[in-house]
Amino acid sequence: MARRAATGASRASRRTPTPGLGRALGALGLALSVALAPGVWRWVTQDARDWDPNEARKGEEGPSVSARDVQRFEARDVDGRKVWEFTASSIDLSSDKRWATLSQVTRAVLFRQGKPYLQMSAQTVRFDQQTRDWKAEEKLHVSGPDGLSIESRQASWSEKDQRLDCPEAVQARFRGAGIQTVGLSYDARKGELQAMQPVSLRSPGLVAQGPRVVADVKNRVIQFPEGISDLTIQPPLLEKYGYKR
Repeated sequence: MARRAATGASRASRRTPTPGLGRALGALGLALSVALAPGVWRWVTQDARDWDPNEARKGEEGPSVSARDVQRFEARDVDGRKVWEFTASSIDLSSDKRWATLSQVTRAVLFRQGKPYLQMSAQTVRFDQQTRDWKAEEKLHVSGPDGLSIESRQASWSEKDQRLDCPEAVQARFRGAGIQTVGLSYDARKGELQAMQPVSLRSPGLVAQGPRVVADVKNRVIQFPEGISDLTIQPPLLEKYGYKR
């Protein structure tokens, strides 16, 4: 694993850090970056005083690198393009450098072609640096295009499938509609929500319930493939379309 320290416009050449270097960085309060293969995985902190170089000697029993007050943790592809960026209060790297555990993630961003696409916050995120998959727990909130907003206690992300899965109770909102169910997936490629369990859908003037639902978030097309078990339409909506009581 290569590390580099930077202050102002000057940059030191890549080298293997030593405990002495860690203490020097901590004393000066310099920024610390860690690049991790495959691709470029960069960890940036504004204050390195809590980085413990002794963590690197703990072996398989604990993380090899630990830091507090981390500002950013970036994941880039082999071409140097940013894929994910996390902002968290602390980070622990596993001894094999594959797993990054981030605590109090106030903001995580998925980039597409260099532009933010999805944003997420959670209490804890465990990030796989090989696959770029992650699992988030507690106080999860995801927001995306077309007014998409998802709240749940737990979720996982598949980088290969570009899919978010929420296995527990979840609420999703988009373009004036709201879905409440247990178990929901979001296909980021298609911009599609799927709920495979009984679901309640609310929209201005309308409440519908059914066994499952498929929603095209971008075009606001909502389907109940197995039918609607219960439908309530409020009078103002009926009157809007010409129904007179």
